[in-house]
Amino acid sequence: MAKPTVYGIPQSTYVRTVRLLLEEAGIEYDLKPVDIFNGETQSPEYLAKNPFGKVPTVEVEGETLYETSAITDYLNTALANNKFSLPTPMLQARMRQIMAIIDSYFYEPAVKAIVIQRLIHYSCR
Repeated sequence: MAKPTVYGIPQSTYVRTVRLLLEEAGIEYDLKPVDIFNGETQSPEYLAKNPFGKVPTVEVEGETLYETSAITDYLNTALANNKFSLPTPMLQARMRQIMAIIDSYFYEPAVKAIVIQRLIHYSCR
């Protein structure tokens, strides 16, 4: 099996999610930096991999995947032997429900309220 390649920056929460799964499963991978702050995700080369211009994107076994939940589902099933799956369909659904709530309703307000106000505001003093 060829090593998966993860595209993104280590600071990204979603890139960290993918890398954490790979690390915990003992799967070797390559990390290719794609700087979200200088527009690299909008380059024609990157948009050919991920038409939404977001990170992470993963190349594995000749295929390209984007969207963290799709990537982690695939990696867990195909490469980690379902190590991170819960034992019942209801528990699995509850886990996905919590993940969707965080992605849909919590992430953006948290970044705006915590990261921008705390890190950027205080660093500008």
